[in-house]
Amino acid sequence: MSARQLVFDTAAPDTGAATVQMFQTFHKDYPHNTSSGWLQPVGVGGYLHEGFESDASGVNIAALNPAYCELTVQYWAWKNTRSSVVGFCHYRRMMNFVIDQTWLAPGNSSLPLDQAMVDYLAAPAQLQRVQTLMQHYDLIIPRQVRTLPSIEHQYVSCVERAPWEAFLRVVKLVYSKHPGVEAYFRLAPQAPMWNMFVMRRDLFEAYCEELFLVMDAVYEQIGQPYDSYQNRYPGFLGERFLGLWMHLNRPRFCEVPMLHFG
Repeated sequence: MSARQLVFDTAAPDTGAATVQMFQTFHKDYPHNTSSGWLQPVGVGGYLHEGFESDASGVNIAALNPAYCELTVQYWAWKNTRSSVVGFCHYRRMMNFVIDQTWLAPGNSSLPLDQAMVDYLAAPAQLQRVQTLMQHYDLIIPRQVRTLPSIEHQYVSCVERAPWEAFLRVVKLVYSKHPGVEAYFRLAPQAPMWNMFVMRRDLFEAYCEELFLVMDAVYEQIGQPYDSYQNRYPGFLGERFLGLWMHLNRPRFCEVPMLHFG
């Protein structure tokens, strides 16, 4: 195994008129917006709805959704779409790019479910803000989550340890040019979560190559020996992988509020 060494162009291409596609993962009925033209709902786990794409179309790994969670949508977007900026959110978790009162909260916010707010987060002003931000950044993520005392401690205190240990073994092998790379997880007190981000297409493709190289190797070792929740470890590990990838490649990034509908 080997990982691509990324070189970030400090004079990134002008994405002011970039084609932006945000893919929103759904596995059940939930309020949504299919009229924005840039926020595209995608059904997973066999869920279908008018106006939605499906992670089971085209080149896909949809059969792995019970384990890989929203990563099957990232794989589908990697293989089947071509927009110059790519983003991901969930049916009940969305990012707010427009500066308003939600930016004043110290962390991410929970909101009552409201169709008007769903439409607000899909509005043209949100798209325009994404395009502006992507003229200056490589990556937009939701506000990072504090994982004190470390990412590793927070992870293994919640779920099975064996997938984590397999993950560390694979990471050490893939990133062998970075001795001690696994120490990142024992030191970092915060991490991007939820497998949500907005990223330039060229970086997204490089990211996916490494993400699925690592996730597939872990999955081959562990399989599905747990209950339906614990078997979702590839999705959980994918969240932690993004922080490592950012640590190693140093993209220019900014954080925006994540809004969670209750």
